[in-house]
Amino acid sequence: MTIIVAVLVTSILSYVMLSIYERLWNKNLSVSISFEQEHVNEGDTGLIKEEVINEKRLPLLSLLIKFPIHRSIEYHNRENTKTSDMQYRNDCIVVHPFEQVTRTFPVVFTKRGFYRIENKELVAVEFFYRTSFVEMRKNDSAIYVYPSRTRVKKIQANFERMMGEYISQTFLYEDPFEFQGIRAYEPADPMKKINWGISAKTGELMVNQYYDTNHCSVTLFLNVESEGMKLYEDLVEEGIRLIRTYLELCLRKGISVRVVTNARDIETKERIEMKEGAGMGHMEYCLKKLAKIDAKTSACEFTELLKRQGNTRNGLSLLVSVSQADILRKAFEQYLGKQGTGQWVIPIHPSMERRAASRRVAIIYGEVE
Repeated sequence: MTIIVAVLVTSILSYVMLSIYERLWNKNLSVSISFEQEHVNEGDTGLIKEEVINEKRLPLLSLLIKFPIHRSIEYHNRENTKTSDMQYRNDCIVVHPFEQVTRTFPVVFTKRGFYRIENKELVAVEFFYRTSFVEMRKNDSAIYVYPSRTRVKKIQANFERMMGEYISQTFLYEDPFEFQGIRAYEPADPMKKINWGISAKTGELMVNQYYDTNHCSVTLFLNVESEGMKLYEDLVEEGIRLIRTYLELCLRKGISVRVVTNARDIETKERIEMKEGAGMGHMEYCLKKLAKIDAKTSACEFTELLKRQGNTRNGLSLLVSVSQADILRKAFEQYLGKQGTGQWVIPIHPSMERRAASRRVAIIYGEVE
């Protein structure tokens, strides 16, 4: 009789505990998964933070947290990680009543891109470890992985030489009557440019910016089309790194830059546009755009995009394109016209054929191992 009563009591207790757990396990339970940084460079190390807050008396003796991330984001410790189309993390933790648990996981961002953690799965096991409860939740965390600087050698020297020749032929002076706007102060700015009234209102130094009477600017063209049927995605990626490098070289000299590309935004699927700008704020704006490029598709034919640009202004134009198609060369020469100055950089493997030629445009082959 005693055994029967004990079994009955145990069964009732188990049922009550199961009912309580089923009803309350996910109440007042907050789980967030986030990237610690807003942006990193390709190849950098970062952190993914997992935070659990249990604001109730019921403990969670076994809470499993699952979430997918892109395969290119590599964990230092791959334990509890499975890889298929995505990379799936599967961590089990114990959360006591009214406790906050925070854990971080070091990762390496091996590839340029824009990455989100959009969903998470919570699996809780009740006290007797016989029944589990599952809940899917939305998650909102994203990170920009900027392209790194190019691995192609001698790019900076070639650019500096061409820029020096171009500037020596172009008399530049600033017109104090052509006011352009306000921007953040940079160390190279003279004190006379500081707008003290705006600086007092914003709490940081701001400077007046003027248009140049003979405006020096650089237009960077990025073509993500490969020639023929074969997609050289690694060379397109190197082209994106080249654009990042050229952006830095120009903006550090105070030269305004715009980027024209036929690349699509990985999220909106629209053609990416980067309007002309200067300063390091413009650099960050462009880097975010470059991070979101879908290197596998193009929004339009690049030759058609060039034709829509009209003739070049009194600036310098650089074309970065894996394709060596002659139709592309003709379109670029036509864009430059008789007065424009241009350079064409072609990312290439050492074994690939070099067949682009032009009397009008300086062609540079950037070898990528």
